[in-house]
Amino acid sequence: MAQANAKPEGVHVDVALEFGKGVLGFADGRHFGRVHAWESAEACRPLKKLGMDAISRDFTAVFLRAKLAASKRPVKEFLLDQARIAGIGNIYSCEALWHAALDPRRPAESLSAKESEKLHKAIVSILWRALECCLDPAPEFRDPDWWFQGLDKTLRAYQREGLPCKRCGRPIQRIEQSGRSTYCCLGCQK
Repeated sequence: MAQANAKPEGVHVDVALEFGKGVLGFADGRHFGRVHAWESAEACRPLKKLGMDAISRDFTAVFLRAKLAASKRPVKEFLLDQARIAGIGNIYSCEALWHAALDPRRPAESLSAKESEKLHKAIVSILWRALECCLDPAPEFRDPDWWFQGLDKTLRAYQREGLPCKRCGRPIQRIEQSGRSTYCCLGCQK
């Protein structure tokens, strides 16, 4: 990993793990991540606190509906809670809510069964699309400009403040929820 850190234009690698067949580098430009090691998955208490993985086969519309119905929190904040559903971050929650045409400020419990189903479909679709962008072409982590090539072309809400909504034409707005930016179209997300 010394090579990645050697050039000023290269990516700074924070942690490098050497394996028999190569090196796994952890580069965290925003400094949100952490690296921990445990002897086994069973010994990792934080792993036990994670909710259902959003791309698991067990993450169904029925499962999501039950979790939403039990929460009074705004649906955007609900989606970011990794103890409820793991794997949905800020970008993907904004995008899923846009695709499902749901106002991120609505109480999670207020979503109907049909709205919950639309949200489930949007979450799964967005996450799989992001994975596809990450795999083809393969990531080039030494390139500081690499960022899920092609993902930016699929974004409909995230970081599009002031740009026209691709559904209704009104400007995308940025609102703050629990200290995080939420991008949405308050014209068509109800």
